[in-house]
Amino acid sequence: MTDTTTLAPSDVLGGRTDRLMWIGGQEVESLTGEWREVKNPARRETVIARVPSAGTADLDRAVKAAHDAFPAWRATSPIVRARAV
Repeated sequence: MTDTTTLAPSDVLGGRTDRLMWIGGQEVESLTGEWREVKNPARRETVIARVPSAGTADLDRAVKAAHDAFPAWRATSPIVRARAV
């Protein structure tokens, strides 16, 4: 069951939710502007969410963000990293 108590009311669409990608510490939409529907695995006809449809430009910016964040992540203690994941 999806917990929608932390979502803004504008994010809830008739019981469905729009989810964004997490790139560079921010929630972002796809640069393509396209969305994909996520269906309930128990009831394939029921759409439970929409997610951005990432393209190659989105992949590039995610890889760049990860590359830029790596030095700070590497310097973070294993205990702190374990709590983050």
